[in-house]
Amino acid sequence: MDFKLGDLCHRIRGKLVGDGATIIKRLASLERASEGDISFLSDNRYQIFLDKTKASAVVVTCDRRGQIKHGIIHPEPYLAYAELSAIFAKKKNKSRV
Repeated sequence: MDFKLGDLCHRIRGKLVGDGATIIKRLASLERASEGDISFLSDNRYQIFLDKTKASAVVVTCDRRGQIKHGIIHPEPYLAYAELSAIFAKKKNKSRV
């Protein structure tokens, strides 16, 4: 089961950037992400990977809003990513039943 970016945004109480219909299939790090993945940036040390990522969406703070095409603005991207992890874990467990 895949998710729409807009639905994930709503579930973690973030602010949508770009197309809410963007399909998200997996979580991934910025440097390993590919199409269908969502990642996050919360530490300036990883800024270089934001510019190069192939992720379909990225969770960032509002000061980085202009650096992404599709993603979620959240005051705490690391916490948001943890919440997304829980959502994807539930999806994975349901698909095994």
